[in-house]
Amino acid sequence: MIGHKIKQAVENSSYTPNQIAAHSEMSTANLYRIYKRDSIESRYLVKIAEILNLHYSYFMDEDADLTQSASGGNIQQAQRVGKNHQSINVGGMSKEECEEKLKDLQEKYDMAKKSLADKELIIEMLQGKKKGD
Repeated sequence: MIGHKIKQAVENSSYTPNQIAAHSEMSTANLYRIYKRDSIESRYLVKIAEILNLHYSYFMDEDADLTQSASGGNIQQAQRVGKNHQSINVGGMSKEECEEKLKDLQEKYDMAKKSLADKELIIEMLQGKKKGD
């Protein structure tokens, strides 16, 4: 039942029902009514999935649980990890792989920034020569 899955996801999130209802542009009472239903308007489902960082299809898959959700599972799982030192993969990458990728991207960014500064200097020099001609 879709309402039951929504209720579970809300209870396992760091958001209050009031916050989720407000984000979804509905009353909290309406959110509670949805918990008891087998259907939901797509506009509400999309908004609820969005704030919970879950793909809307998660709520339609009877076999899915929060740890299996494609986009939100890792976030929901991360909220439970802290105390027992489990590791989490994000997007199929370990923490070390994420850190390495971040380092590589930072180096590329720094190189691009320097290249841009060099090109701006060349442009200024060329513009100065044209004015002096």
